[in-house]
Amino acid sequence: MAVERSERRREKRESVIGHLWLVDPQGRAVVRCRCLDMSPNGIRVRAPLGYGLGTGRTYQLCSHPPGSSQPSGLGLQISRPGTVVRADVLTAEAGDTIELGIELSPQRDAQLSPLSAAATPA
Repeated sequence: MAVERSERRREKRESVIGHLWLVDPQGRAVVRCRCLDMSPNGIRVRAPLGYGLGTGRTYQLCSHPPGSSQPSGLGLQISRPGTVVRADVLTAEAGDTIELGIELSPQRDAQLSPLSAAATPA
């Protein structure tokens, strides 16, 4: 069941299909989440419960899990920090999840790194 909330974003949201990885600063929690929509300064994702995800916590949003050698379409790994500004628990027969509104840190904090040559297909 979705929760109706007042709109906080100033930018237009765009639907996004895909997955990201949330990594806590100490690297103890690495959680795969599903992207729902995003704007230039924020993203809304859905993740499983049980990982301590919550408002006020900062995570690195990554295109790949740490240590992964799976190349993206561009052969790059992308990473950007963000802070959870909204968290709503959703209950459903298929399983309980948490929906997170994440405010992205400025672009200058983003990391873009090429994958190793060994990880990139020839």
